[in-house]
Amino acid sequence: MIKKIVSFFRGYLQVKIEGNALERFISQITNADIYLWDIKRIAKDHYRAKMYAEDFNRLRPLVKKRLCRVKILKKIGWHFLLVNMRKRLYLVIGLIIFISIIWVASSFLWFINIQGIDKINREEIVNILNENGVRPGVLKKSVDLEACERLLRQQEPRIIWIDLGWKGTRLNIEIVEKKIVEKTESGDLVATRDGIINEIIVMQGKAVVKEGDTVTEGQTLIVGLKDEKGDKETARGIIKASVWYEETGEAALEYKEPVYTGKEKTSVAIRYNSFLVRFLPRPSYEKYTVDRSISKPFKWRNYSLPLEFIIEDYKQVEYLYYNRSEETAFYLARREAFEKILDKMDSEAIIIDVKTKKLELSGNRVGIKILLKTEENIGVLNNADKEDMSG
Repeated sequence: MIKKIVSFFRGYLQVKIEGNALERFISQITNADIYLWDIKRIAKDHYRAKMYAEDFNRLRPLVKKRLCRVKILKKIGWHFLLVNMRKRLYLVIGLIIFISIIWVASSFLWFINIQGIDKINREEIVNILNENGVRPGVLKKSVDLEACERLLRQQEPRIIWIDLGWKGTRLNIEIVEKKIVEKTESGDLVATRDGIINEIIVMQGKAVVKEGDTVTEGQTLIVGLKDEKGDKETARGIIKASVWYEETGEAALEYKEPVYTGKEKTSVAIRYNSFLVRFLPRPSYEKYTVDRSISKPFKWRNYSLPLEFIIEDYKQVEYLYYNRSEETAFYLARREAFEKILDKMDSEAIIIDVKTKKLELSGNRVGIKILLKTEENIGVLNNADKEDMSG
């Protein structure tokens, strides 16, 4: 990747080499300390390669001594791009004006983003800022972030922590609210899943269901009773139930894998917010993979322009198709279904029974349905004691 970036800024050529005894000619070029890479044989008397632009004129003495020709197919590099842009003066002027507008616009506050609020109304925060001169359209350097933090804490007592920072032209405000939670009565045990009760062990409280009952998620199982002082106790107990899980999995009898053809191309672009200017176009490959790198220039401390340089490396691929056996496909489908169930199932659940059924699918695919029965403790405390977190 670094080599491609260096080559782009240094400038290189894609050349066509024709003639007789080309292997010897290429060897002479290398011996002359002229670097060639991506050398590809197109035909017996035809090679293609890449070389640095500054080395091209050094080929002339070698070409004169042999019956060979070297032709430039493509010029790639930053300075070639500038030469082409000189031919389009108005485009260059427009680009300069565009970047200047972006530069000036980036010095102003345009957006206020507030995160972390729940009980506090967003408009209340915005109004406090507006009353003190912090609003979209003001210069960023006129906004004192520390003073804004103090101001918001003073005028909004429900804020326990606050942090302000810049992201381009956006003022990001992160807030943590004070959570004033009243102490509630102790809770009851409720069902975490649908199931059929197998066994109930009550340690504290009173069961409101019995063995053999069908219960649904959220249904109360054991309620807490009041003690001698009249306070409600926390319900405690174990409720074992039969729980069923059902999931399906699919797999294809035919699958494909990508194979690189060796052709690749780099695209370069600049993006400002949602505006994108592309200097090197994307390739016309029908099938490809892309490796994208994004860098932000003009970054200093918490300040950065909403400007991004984007370099994309495209590699052309072809797909090879393979067939797998029906047995392997059903194995993959079964594994997919089991993974879905395990994501839902309690880690301490005991598997009692597993039933599978093959599914008829179209499109050269196979499927399987799994019905899995477990026994697990489905009781969970619904309303536990909570601390006053007003701090």
